[in-house]
Amino acid sequence: LVSLMYFAFYKLNNNDGWWRYFSFNKKNGIDIKMMTLFHNLMKNKASREIIYNSIKENYSQLNSDITVFQKRLILVEIKELVSFCSNYPVNRKKYLKGRNSVTEKPGEYDFSAEYGYETLSEGFLFRRIEYDGIPPLELAQFLQEFEKIIFNSLNSSKYNSDMCCEINGGKLKINSYVNSNNKIGFLLRNDNGFYFIPSESIKITKLEIRGKDYWRILYDYGNVFVTLDENLKKI
Repeated sequence: LVSLMYFAFYKLNNNDGWWRYFSFNKKNGIDIKMMTLFHNLMKNKASREIIYNSIKENYSQLNSDITVFQKRLILVEIKELVSFCSNYPVNRKKYLKGRNSVTEKPGEYDFSAEYGYETLSEGFLFRRIEYDGIPPLELAQFLQEFEKIIFNSLNSSKYNSDMCCEINGGKLKINSYVNSNNKIGFLLRNDNGFYFIPSESIKITKLEIRGKDYWRILYDYGNVFVTLDENLKKI
């Protein structure tokens, strides 16, 4: 969701991020007037429509410079947030449980994941729904529309991946990658083949056996390993 708000306010952005630029000043920390303005914008349907359209328009201007990998990461998060918003009316009591109050004064914010939510974005949406009164199904509809825009732009990126490295004298190439099922991981490639590892981190060890190169990959926080031959086939 941070990515989405970046697209809405990127012209105001600086090195500290859109939120700090929007809500803080150098002398007094949180700017109460700006925070109040932010909540007023969130509570007004017409202003929300402007923000939704701004997100779409600004994304269109920036989309060719956003890598395919970044786009797929956004798609993964949006899919989870659509489910969160679509099912919010059914799950509302569960989300409210353990919450002392759904009322927040401007400036009283916890930037860590809260109330058992998996991501900061779910906490952000919770506050917008409960404090600013945004209908969860309205958020779900916007997210679904934006999801289509991103999906249709996957082929218009100048770059495919943020991370790429080569080891063993360039014989093995490794890219951060998201496959067609939106699983995040690493794509290993050489002149003979490729292999996808569905994990956020990996440890690779080269094995030389009878003059041939083999690769032992440890992943899933060290709980899983796989051995690949010189053709990157699992053995």
